[in-house]
Amino acid sequence: MSANKEIIEHQAIVRSVSGKSAQVEILVRSACSACHAKMLCSASDESRRIIDVVLESENQVEVGQTVNVYGSKSWGLIAVVLAYVVPLVLILAVLIISKACSIPDNVAGLASLGVLVPYFLVLYILRNRMGRSIVFKITK
Repeated sequence: MSANKEIIEHQAIVRSVSGKSAQVEILVRSACSACHAKMLCSASDESRRIIDVVLESENQVEVGQTVNVYGSKSWGLIAVVLAYVVPLVLILAVLIISKACSIPDNVAGLASLGVLVPYFLVLYILRNRMGRSIVFKITK
């Protein structure tokens, strides 16, 4: 991790390169995955993620090379808000409004969950626009 608190940095392996972009694989580990007792504990977690990275020049990296990937921490916070906070607020708002209008519980519950369909549909439609804003870069 980086000492700068505004930047998130991970070590990654380059999987493919095309023009001024590359796909890199990051090994994401939980805080306890380095523990010597992780085989006995179910709390340890480890997963691999592939992300697209913008290159400064076309010959900056090669496939199989180990690099450092970094991005802005503020985009991580925005992603958390869009994925968790906004849906929770929508569910609670529709539920409270439904109950204030004396709508039966089962209809209020379905309406609360139903409001998420258009919300996530809009996020899905805007995924490319948001993807162009969230940029990861590479250093060797």
